[in-house]
Amino acid sequence: EQRALPAVRAGLIDAGVRSFTVVPLGSVDAPVGALGLGWRDTREALDEATLEIFDTMGKTVTLALANTRHLAGLDHQAHHDSLTGLPNRQLLHRDFAQRVGAHGQAALFLLDLDRFKDVNDTLGHHVGDRLLAQLAARLVDAATDGALACRLGGDEFSVLVPGVVDGAVAVAHGERLRALLGEPFAIDG
Repeated sequence: EQRALPAVRAGLIDAGVRSFTVVPLGSVDAPVGALGLGWRDTREALDEATLEIFDTMGKTVTLALANTRHLAGLDHQAHHDSLTGLPNRQLLHRDFAQRVGAHGQAALFLLDLDRFKDVNDTLGHHVGDRLLAQLAARLVDAATDGALACRLGGDEFSVLVPGVVDGAVAVAHGERLRALLGEPFAIDG
């Protein structure tokens, strides 16, 4: 950004840098950063071969960054439900031991919506999808104390609350979930 250039230039001069080459990372319309190479002495303009090496370095780093973002996106898709955005069954299985901790103390609530098929059959799948999304949002809002809300599939959800060692505390969490899900859901009036 043009606004940053004077400050960057001043910082480089203060650091004793007299010559500096910048190689942009990313595409022209979507820059993600830059590689910089500085010298403490004044240099003549770099020759074509050296500029080509720097350009190749920039393209290689850009490709590596794009690949990393792509892999992170694939990992997110593999471990999250596309409709609700909640973690899915695979993430729950993968992270269960870590979330429960060394002592293995937690409460796991399994939620299966009764008569959900009736919602889809009478009001349509688009309403059923919106109902599931609203339910997911409520579960996320209720997820306290490091709890993890997941969509296991269809109309099945889970909430894992780590650190619960007392049955009364587990029952209290369950009652809170029941009350939360007992509230009406408003969809298209």
